[in-house]
Amino acid sequence: MPHLIVALSISLFAMALTWSYLKPARMPLLIYFLAYTTTTVVGAAGLLDDIGMRQFQIHQPMFHPEDYPLVGSTTYWLLLLAPFFLVPIGAAAGLRMANIKLAERSAAFVTGHEPSVRLIFYSIVCACAVYCLWKLVSTGAYFPDLFFDRSLYCDARVMRRAELFGELRYLYYAFVYAVIPIGATVALLSWKDTSRHFHAGMFFLLFAATLYFNVVLYMKANLVVFFLTLLFGCIVAKAPLRFLIALSAAAVACLLLLQGLLGCYRNSFPDPAFIQSLSVQQQGEPSDDARTSAPDVPPVQQQMTRGQVFVDAAVVFARSAVFRTAASVPYYVQIFGDPGERCGIESNFLPFLPRETCYPATKVGTHVNPGTIQAFQSAPAHIHAYAELGPGYACVVLLVAGAILGFCWSVSQKAKSPLFWSAGAAVCTFAYYLTQASLVGALTHSYGFVWYLFPIVTAVLIHAFAWIAISHLPARMKAGVK
Repeated sequence: MPHLIVALSISLFAMALTWSYLKPARMPLLIYFLAYTTTTVVGAAGLLDDIGMRQFQIHQPMFHPEDYPLVGSTTYWLLLLAPFFLVPIGAAAGLRMANIKLAERSAAFVTGHEPSVRLIFYSIVCACAVYCLWKLVSTGAYFPDLFFDRSLYCDARVMRRAELFGELRYLYYAFVYAVIPIGATVALLSWKDTSRHFHAGMFFLLFAATLYFNVVLYMKANLVVFFLTLLFGCIVAKAPLRFLIALSAAAVACLLLLQGLLGCYRNSFPDPAFIQSLSVQQQGEPSDDARTSAPDVPPVQQQMTRGQVFVDAAVVFARSAVFRTAASVPYYVQIFGDPGERCGIESNFLPFLPRETCYPATKVGTHVNPGTIQAFQSAPAHIHAYAELGPGYACVVLLVAGAILGFCWSVSQKAKSPLFWSAGAAVCTFAYYLTQASLVGALTHSYGFVWYLFPIVTAVLIHAFAWIAISHLPARMKAGVK
């Protein structure tokens, strides 16, 4: 498979250069490159050869190569390989921008007042958890009863999941996807750093809350990202091996349990009209669970042995992973190769730039499987940008994304403390989402980077304002406050 070998060689070369010459931003860049290579590059390059094309057509049975002449074109290759060259350039610029006195002084302030800041942080996260619980109780969604009726299969859960998007609204998902997970990350790293039972209790409380708030949504993919965030935090904090082993064991146990609860026992899909309405509701949601993909399952076989079932499941899993976002590349390149088809900039409030007229993931979805199941097909941030405004804007997005990674990672390394370690873990999670969603989505949607930082930044600001106010009080009043 020569095309795949070329693409993988460039990917490995970019990672080697990053390891050698961009050490200050090594971790988030490597996570970005690994996630992008695994979920996009391997599949998109592999389908250019006969073996890969056969596997791709099993995954996407509606795909007909003759209808997509731009697959394998210069534009196709430039979009596929541009991240390996432009993101490091942006990251290097971001690292330079982080060398400012404000970042140093802010880090020193947070480090000097961390116990107080952390208490405010826990209060904010717990308040968000209480809000989520209130939303569940007020909508009657606090108990996932569909898990216990195995006669309903998948379609009832998908329908209920779609209903909850309309009932629980944006803030619930932002708190569940980002705020509470980063709270659990801070608690875990604080427990590791201080060995205090209080932080251990906060971790188990927020860990259980994250599991519960996702289970009632009938979702498990977001929990994979949650465990990745915890793992990133432990790596950034250089946690002992026992932390990594215990965390990995807990992740495997939880995900196996959820797979048993969410597993389907026969092929069952909802009505096409329902899926079309589902895609509209899910436009702001992450690609992990907000995308209903065309079925990638083998034909039902009679009297299959356990070995055959295992092999079939492994093949389906591997194919789904390889073509996770790679499946979008041929469609995006072909459809938006025509400038008249482009959608404009997402959430654009700037003058003189095109307003958003369509949503690329939904527009591509109707081409992937018109009128049937597929109705939402996400793509990496720069390919989504290509659908918005063309190749020039795709390059700008790669440079901006790299600059954000470099700047935020550098700031998160200004101090060695649980809050800064957790901010570093959030940067790594943002790097992953850049390979799965638009730049605006990775930043501001309910799973966005700003929501991971929200409780940390808010706690720091509250404490800073309180500290400034107290420092300006007269001496007698200060004594009273103390």
